[in-house]
Amino acid sequence: MSLLDRARHLTDHSDARALQGWPLRRRAVVAGASAAALSLLGIALPALLVWVASPQSTVAWTTAFSVGADGWLLAHGADLGIGSATLSLSPWLLTAVPLVWAFLAARRVVALLGDEDVRRLGGFGALRVDVLDAGMGFTGSYTVVTLLVALLSRGAHVKPSVPGAVLGGLLLSLVALVLAVCSEFRGDVGTVAPDLAAAWHDLVPRFVRRAVRPAIWGVLSSLACGGLVTVVVVAVHAGRVGRLYDALGAGVVGGAVATLAQLALLPNLGVWALAWMAGPGFSIGDGSSITWTTSEPGLLPLVPVLGALPDPGPLPSWLWVGVLVPVVIGAVVGWRSLRAVSRLSTWQIKAETSAAACVLCAVVLTLAVALSGGSAGAARLGAVGANPWAVGGALLAELLLGAAVVVGASHLRARRG
Repeated sequence: MSLLDRARHLTDHSDARALQGWPLRRRAVVAGASAAALSLLGIALPALLVWVASPQSTVAWTTAFSVGADGWLLAHGADLGIGSATLSLSPWLLTAVPLVWAFLAARRVVALLGDEDVRRLGGFGALRVDVLDAGMGFTGSYTVVTLLVALLSRGAHVKPSVPGAVLGGLLLSLVALVLAVCSEFRGDVGTVAPDLAAAWHDLVPRFVRRAVRPAIWGVLSSLACGGLVTVVVVAVHAGRVGRLYDALGAGVVGGAVATLAQLALLPNLGVWALAWMAGPGFSIGDGSSITWTTSEPGLLPLVPVLGALPDPGPLPSWLWVGVLVPVVIGAVVGWRSLRAVSRLSTWQIKAETSAAACVLCAVVLTLAVALSGGSAGAARLGAVGANPWAVGGALLAELLLGAAVVVGASHLRARRG
């Protein structure tokens, strides 16, 4: 059905087959540059609104726009040098803004690729030449815009990392392009590079291929649980968070912008909540530690959402039950792994698939923990977040425990039957 759907989609574009070579590259270049520019405007607009709503402001509108541009670069993972401090904590929801824009723009380009007379490279997995042309034009122009913004934003007070901006722009546009190709080709994505798809099936063990979907379920469930815990904790301490808003004295517009900035950090906070449930916990700067047993937040910046952190001192002993969340997620991964194999498969195959799914899930979550932290300023705020290796190791053990219970129970039922 995917081929029929794609053929039906191509009938809406009479020039789809003509978009090869330079016409295709030109369309891709325009799409990449426009995606970068539009997402930049989308992030810079709140800063301009604050400038408009503050008649007592003495800075020019270009300075306000530069603040938005710095936020856009931060969303791409570029470090911001602010005096002696470094800001590298990238809010994930802020990163989602340019990623969504880039994905939509890339998909419009990929949708114009034809299905007939497709030329392929001799190497590189027999990659389609038109996909390569579109990808190089799109990622190249997007990265160039990111480079220009980084160069133009460098001033006396804020100095974005130019290499970080280039690398971030390249990676984000490349991820958006890959997602667009997978979305457009759907079940036929292997035809984009058939030799590479064949190598995937030949070199990667079958139980690992089967473990991919259960691992995705595990990652999504883990992030969802972390986000849910964060929302619940903030709701429980809403009064204290509100008092910090009053102390901030930012006004209506400033308070709205502060709320948007904290919402942009919600996925990061969810990952830290997952690190807390796993056991190692997280920190808000050097010397800080939030674990099952104790809360040592230390001196905190005036950020209202941090009012949801527990008071300093020992925590209730029953909070260790939080570890049951990743264990239950491991059980879900094990159950999904059992569904990915035949009911008549041996318990060794079931165990291998479940273990591989848990390992893949733990690897992705370890990467998520590493990307969720960073530097939030100078001195003790130079390291905010969780230790990815400690959290990843704890999560792996807990996921394997939950999966082992499910696989063991399934094996016992099979023997009794």
